[in-house]
Amino acid sequence: MKNISKILRETSHRPFPLPERKWQNYQEWQNVIFAHWRVNVSLLQKLVPEDLAIDLYNGEAWISLVAFTLKKFRHQFLPIIPGFHEINMRTYVVKNNKPGIYFLSREVQRSFPSILSRLLFGSGYYKSDIYHSNNLLESENREHLFYLKTRYNPGNMVLVKTDLDRWLTDRFVSYKELDDEIYSYEFHHEDWPLRIIDTDTFEINYRYGNLLISRKADLYHYSDGLLVPSWGKSQA
Repeated sequence: MKNISKILRETSHRPFPLPERKWQNYQEWQNVIFAHWRVNVSLLQKLVPEDLAIDLYNGEAWISLVAFTLKKFRHQFLPIIPGFHEINMRTYVVKNNKPGIYFLSREVQRSFPSILSRLLFGSGYYKSDIYHSNNLLESENREHLFYLKTRYNPGNMVLVKTDLDRWLTDRFVSYKELDDEIYSYEFHHEDWPLRIIDTDTFEINYRYGNLLISRKADLYHYSDGLLVPSWGKSQA
C-alpha cells in the first residue's frame, strides 16, 4: 500500500484540486464490491436535499451499493480503530460544480463506529448484521428491512476503464444536510484499481421511499482496495 504523501501527489484523475488544509483522517478500504443501478430520477430527487442537484450520466440517474472492509481508520487525535465491515448506498450529486456523492444509507457491523461517526461527522450509521468472508457477503437490517446476499468471484483487472466506470468510482467529496445546511466532506484516493467481478448469487432488497432496489445490478466492479486520506467537515 502506498504511503499518503505519494497518494496526495497523484491528482490527475481528480476533477477539482485537493483541499489546501491538512488532511485529518485516514483509512483503508479493502475487498470493495460496487453494484450500480440506473434509477428513476423523479423518485431519486425526492430522497436528496433540494440544494443538491442530481448528477446524470447521459441523462440517466444512478445509485450504487458499495460494500467493503474498513481497516486502520484513524482520526489525527485518536488511536487506530479496529476494522469493521461497511455497506453504503449512495447516489451522485453536484454542488457548486463539484461532483460528489450523497449517502442514502450507511451500515456497519458494530455499534462503536456508528457512535463515533456521530461525534466526528454529525451523523450515524445503521447497525446491521454483516458477514463478509471467502467471497460471500451477507447483510440484514431488520429495522429498515435491508437485505443483501451475494457470492462473487473477482476476475481480471480492468485495463481500460470506460467513461462510465470512472464517473461511478472517481468521486472525492460527499455531501450531508445538517440543520438545513449542506456540508461537504472531501477525501482522496488513487485511481481505482478495478477488477471484473462475477456474481453467482445476488439477492437484494433495499427501499427508500418509493424507490425499491430488488433486482440484480446493471453493472458491477470489484477492487482489492486502497488508502483514503480525508478532510473534516466544511460548509459546501
